[in-house]
Amino acid sequence: MTPRLLALIAATGLAACSDGQPAETTTVTEPVETPATAAEVFAERFDLASADHVVLFTDRETRDAMSLPDEFTFEYLDDGDVGRVAVRGFRESPAPHGRTQGISLRLPEQIEQSVSGHPIEVTVIARSAAPGTIYRVAYSTNDVGNSGWRELSAGADWSAETFRFNVRPIEAGGDDFIGVLPPASGAVEIAAITIKLAD
Repeated sequence: MTPRLLALIAATGLAACSDGQPAETTTVTEPVETPATAAEVFAERFDLASADHVVLFTDRETRDAMSLPDEFTFEYLDDGDVGRVAVRGFRESPAPHGRTQGISLRLPEQIEQSVSGHPIEVTVIARSAAPGTIYRVAYSTNDVGNSGWRELSAGADWSAETFRFNVRPIEAGGDDFIGVLPPASGAVEIAAITIKLAD
């Protein structure tokens, strides 16, 4: 075989193949793992998928469903962390019935319908700059009773506090509400409220 022919075979890659075909090169692409977002880590940590209903404050409709007397304020915070609302204010002896006289969150109609006549567990996931911060939450049917104000606590890290309430069957209806009373001083940040049928 002449040097010229050998050079031609080497140039075309035929020398590397036993069947006379050009050598194929395979590029292996490693899968790129996308880091989990803060919201995904949060949802997994608190097992939000297991709840019957989840209220997240990243949802604009949720924030639009909030109302409050003049004594209270809430502010939506979204700074790369979990989306949440910071609630502040104080009112002397607010009622837990009707829309409640605290910061009030009107729940979607499907929640009112699904919890009617069932015991439920209401879980609030919150945090506060001051350890051991006490705030209060009520579930009001605006029709057949309410849970009364339940004391919950929050600290520097996100934590879940749960209370149970037996919801009587709907009579006249009128929307269900979650009422929130912030601590007497300072603020509490709430990222999610979950509702689970308990029977």
